[in-house]
Amino acid sequence: MALSDFYERSTIVHEHLRGKIGIVNKMPIESQDDLSIAYTPGVAGPCRKIAENGALARELTIKRNTVAVVTDGSAVLGLGNIGPLAALPVMEGKALLFKEFANIDAWPICLDTQNADEIIETVRRIAPVFGGINLEDISAPRCFEVENSLRPGPQEAPTSLERRHFLRRSLAIAPVLGVAGVGHGIYTSGNETRLPVVPLHFPHLPAELEGLKILQISDMHIGPYIQLSDLENLLERADTLAPDIILVTGDICDHKPDYLATLRLLESAPAPLGVYASLGNHEYIRGIGRIRGHFDKTTIPLLVDEGLSIPVGDATLFLGGADDPRFLRSEESYQRLRNSVKKAVADSAGEDFTLLMSHRSQALDTAVPLGGIDLILAGHTHGFQFGIAGRSVFEPFFPERYIWGHYAKEDTQLYTTAGVGHWLPFRFGCPPEAPLFTLHRA
Repeated sequence: MALSDFYERSTIVHEHLRGKIGIVNKMPIESQDDLSIAYTPGVAGPCRKIAENGALARELTIKRNTVAVVTDGSAVLGLGNIGPLAALPVMEGKALLFKEFANIDAWPICLDTQNADEIIETVRRIAPVFGGINLEDISAPRCFEVENSLRPGPQEAPTSLERRHFLRRSLAIAPVLGVAGVGHGIYTSGNETRLPVVPLHFPHLPAELEGLKILQISDMHIGPYIQLSDLENLLERADTLAPDIILVTGDICDHKPDYLATLRLLESAPAPLGVYASLGNHEYIRGIGRIRGHFDKTTIPLLVDEGLSIPVGDATLFLGGADDPRFLRSEESYQRLRNSVKKAVADSAGEDFTLLMSHRSQALDTAVPLGGIDLILAGHTHGFQFGIAGRSVFEPFFPERYIWGHYAKEDTQLYTTAGVGHWLPFRFGCPPEAPLFTLHRA
């Protein structure tokens, strides 16, 4: 694709999204008590603790995991001195990369000054909010003066083991990104979605389920990069593979006016056992009430904290759907996921073949000790859009996230798809996919 095409598509995306990043609340406000805990009067508690001991800000606020991406707009990529406003899309992009590749909350700070002393003074004054300052695209030699003046002294050196661990992982990722694009294919948003056939083997698979075909469609993000016509084309090609059942594991449509039309297309797909769906985090971002209303107008069961039995001859395929925890970082959010997984398969019988739809691949860590879950189909990660030989290049750095591909722990298998849609309009060695699974007795 020509550079001019990327420029045009990027402009359309920015206009559609009104920026690439946003703020998502960690704490749901569902009652007056919730509000009193998050804000006044309850918030006085942590304030007093921090007033007594400033180091507690890292434990009680966003500071621990927040970075300021600071620029004066004087040396932006290949664009030169374009100023702070024009630099904002680039800084948003850098903040997006922090979040997607390291789960660090970052925010662009574009300063309306190119005076080194004023930059230094501003950064020092905003520093209490942030756990780190990322100086970006400040021209030389001013950048060296700013960095040297702001470099922490020995008394300010980070002591957090977790922070040092993050720095090691982040620095290790940098050279890998350069390798990812060499000889392994660059896939743009215009590339046709693959339909790989993935055979899965289970020692106790009921005879009636031998050869069962399951099509997984995940993370379509219908909107700027993937249109309804792309989904229609995908379903037409998938029909030639004759899937018995189609499972949609969240993040369906980002362009809200197209959401119901997207469901209608999925609903029309010929699958003898039907089309089923579970939630992703973007369903909450787009407004969960409206999304549920769209599902209510279709015949697609939306499984949230529940499951159902699907007869296949004399056998039973039990299909469960986990809710999405919206974000997955704190112990509380992991507990929500664990509780959801348990609810989703609570009605499964021991002789059933149990399949769990979970937008988050970390459901595997709950399924293994719980037992009785044969297969999990997940998405969300997009494979981080950088891959080598069928695995994400980030796999060694985030093994606990099961980023892309097939995994197995004890009696439970997991497949995390790289998804149909994109965060960014390109992929390196990690093509868009809608895998077709065939079940076999080991």
